[in-house]
Amino acid sequence: MFRVLKRAGNSKFLLAVLMPLFLFLILWRPVLAGVGGFLIEDDGGRGIADAVVLAGDFPVRTREAAMQYREGKIRRVYFTADAKDESVSDLESMGIAFESTWDKNRRVMAGLGVPESAVLSIPGEVRATRDEADRIRAYAKDHGITSLRVITSKYHSRRACWALRRMVPSVQFSCSPSRYDRYNPEAWWKNRRDIMNVFSEYLKFIGYFIELATDRRVDS
Repeated sequence: MFRVLKRAGNSKFLLAVLMPLFLFLILWRPVLAGVGGFLIEDDGGRGIADAVVLAGDFPVRTREAAMQYREGKIRRVYFTADAKDESVSDLESMGIAFESTWDKNRRVMAGLGVPESAVLSIPGEVRATRDEADRIRAYAKDHGITSLRVITSKYHSRRACWALRRMVPSVQFSCSPSRYDRYNPEAWWKNRRDIMNVFSEYLKFIGYFIELATDRRVDS
C-alpha cells in the first residue's frame, strides 16, 4: 500500500514538473513573438498625409519617407534632428566639419527623387521622444498642422505614436513604420540588436507611463 501511494506521489510530482516544461516548449515561441509584435503599430499608410520622420536609425526611416512620397502617400516630409554628441561638437570646434543629420536626410531624399520643396526640418535638436513631442507641438502650432503620419522604426512605432498622441493632443497622429527596418518580431531573440531594442522599449514604456502620470520628464 505504501509503495502504491509513493508511486502515485512520484507521478504527481513528475506531472507537476513536466507539465509546465511541456507547456513552455509549446508556447515559448508564440509568446515571445507576441512580445515582439506588440511593439509594432502600423495603420497601413492610408490616404495622403504630411509626415514626420523621427530622429534615429538613419537611413532606414528616411528611405521609407522617400518611398511613400514616390508612392503618392505623402505631400511633405518633416524631419526632427538628433542632438550632436559632445565629441562631435569638440571636433567641430577644432575646425573639423561633420555632416549634420539634416544634411544627410536631405541628401538621401534628393537622391531618391524627392523635390527639395517637399523636405522640411523641424527646428531644434532632440535626444528623446519627449523632446520630439515638444518640437512637433510648437512647430504644428506655428504652422497650423493638425495631422501627421509618424515614420519611424518598427520596434519604436507603438511607443512613439502612443507618446506623441498623449503629449501633442492637438495633432492627429497615424503610424507607419519603415519597411526597411530589419527588426523581426517573430525572431527578435536571435539578434543582439533586436534584444536590446525590445528590452529598451518596454523599459521606456514604463518610464513614459510614470512621466505622464506624474508630469515629470523621463530621458530616453
